[in-house]
Amino acid sequence: MIPTPPAILDNAVATRMMATGQPLDRSQIALAPLFRMPTDAVGVWTTAGATVSADIVNYMSCEASTRANLKLTGNGVAVTIQSDNDLAGGDTNLTSALYRIRFKINDATNMTHAEGIRMYLGSDGNFSDNYQWQQLWLPTGANLPGPDGWFEVWGSINDTTWNETGTLDPAAVDIIRLRIRLSAASAAPNVTFDGPHFFTIPTRTPKMAITFDDGLVTQYAAATYMYAKGLVGTFYVVTDNIDSGANYLTTEQLLRMQSMGHMIANHTSDHGFWVTDSYTQEQKIAGVSDGAKWLSDNGLGRGAMHLAVPGGTANIVQSDVETIAGKLCSTFRATANTDPMPRSVLPPGGNILTTQGVADDPDGADGAGAVLTNIKTIKMNAAVLFHHGDEANVTGIETFFDNCATDQDAGDVEIVTVDKI
Repeated sequence: MIPTPPAILDNAVATRMMATGQPLDRSQIALAPLFRMPTDAVGVWTTAGATVSADIVNYMSCEASTRANLKLTGNGVAVTIQSDNDLAGGDTNLTSALYRIRFKINDATNMTHAEGIRMYLGSDGNFSDNYQWQQLWLPTGANLPGPDGWFEVWGSINDTTWNETGTLDPAAVDIIRLRIRLSAASAAPNVTFDGPHFFTIPTRTPKMAITFDDGLVTQYAAATYMYAKGLVGTFYVVTDNIDSGANYLTTEQLLRMQSMGHMIANHTSDHGFWVTDSYTQEQKIAGVSDGAKWLSDNGLGRGAMHLAVPGGTANIVQSDVETIAGKLCSTFRATANTDPMPRSVLPPGGNILTTQGVADDPDGADGAGAVLTNIKTIKMNAAVLFHHGDEANVTGIETFFDNCATDQDAGDVEIVTVDKI
């Protein structure tokens, strides 16, 4: 029996209400440790423009043993931190490795002029010849920290979204760098890092959630086509727009889509942009509450507690993650407005899903097809977003669905709704 979310009528009470949506089905990943840079071993790191110290205040370790994290404090010039070799004093083989890194920005005001946080890997003992780097954080709201304030980024050396100079030898990585790029000398960032940790890529079938926003009528054909191919999707709808005219889905269509196995989820009642439109906390909660109640009252309660925030991460502040994502939702999906790397890969556990509108170009190098290819290699889960259901052209999106169906039939990927990822 699908649980019915409570009617949220008193917004003061709603601020502390715990989600009662459908339980999440998230399998834990058994990861085999391959290599890590221990952030308590301060001596293995050197810096330019910063000081490094152990940080026991912001303790958060990927491991059970108690240890401090690495704290990087900038002095107003370009900031880098690097280790010139691995702990064994030789090369580290990361050919088939996942990485996980956590970091916490301790003083957001000092990150005003930060252009990004990057991780570099090199195989020549320096970063002048053969190396590659990935963006971990951008100031434009590309990714979200969890309710505890920590960012968590997963990826793989096999991910095609690395930027490369020369040719990195993944079997002989001998230098790692974390770097904060600054656009002004006045910036003095204060960041705590945990990791990077490297693990052997697991043997498992990755999951992908295909999501749609707004409840547009063009999505009905996509839902029908997916059903014929044995695929399911998550359709986030703006409930005030349902049954409102030719451009939007009807309640009857949504019920048919649900009978096909799709999830109809909450995109708020009014599609208000929380930051751009200067929403109060009460207005935010009302939009979430009213959307959830409409879905529940109309036989669509399965997805009532699964939220996609209108306007993406640029319209979300940390208090929203702590109160709304942490208290009112089973899952909380945001859309990055820029291109974090690795794109669309989701950390295991937790309830925050960050994806991009890359699926607007189903077949391109930055499209949903690239995400599908990537997760089959690194065995991590992902989510992609289509806004309309007929992006680029109908043929393009149907080709993407065909490829998903082929890969699912072959056991290379499982297409799921967001409550199963």
